[in-house]
Amino acid sequence: MAVTWGELPDGKSFLRGNAYGLQAKLDDGKIYHLWITPLAGDPIDIGQLDADQNGSGFIMTTELPAVDQGKSVMLTADAPGAKQPGEALAKADLPKLKPSMQAPPSAEPQAKSGSSSQQMHQDQKKQPGDPKPAK
Repeated sequence: MAVTWGELPDGKSFLRGNAYGLQAKLDDGKIYHLWITPLAGDPIDIGQLDADQNGSGFIMTTELPAVDQGKSVMLTADAPGAKQPGEALAKADLPKLKPSMQAPPSAEPQAKSGSSSQQMHQDQKKQPGDPKPAK
């Protein structure tokens, strides 16, 4: 099993898992699953790995905890729809990483209110040579 774990520019993390030497069909209707174990909480099912004719499987996802929250990844053979991982066929500890990306700031324009906005609009209406307003 090989795992790539990292960050995307928006600050979310991704995981790509490759597994080798898989059987095309498992006993009892089981299927291969890849799970990530976060530092806190229950393991998260990344999804099903289907073995190709060479016994290789691949999966990738981007909706995961931040890179500093990952503990390990494991490959299991579970019943379809399993809510918890079964016996680990392969396991890899994730490196200790620190987030380096941040979500981009909101690009929504901010409305201005008050006299500064009104003054701006009044200034735009003035034409060169207009007399200055009386105070």
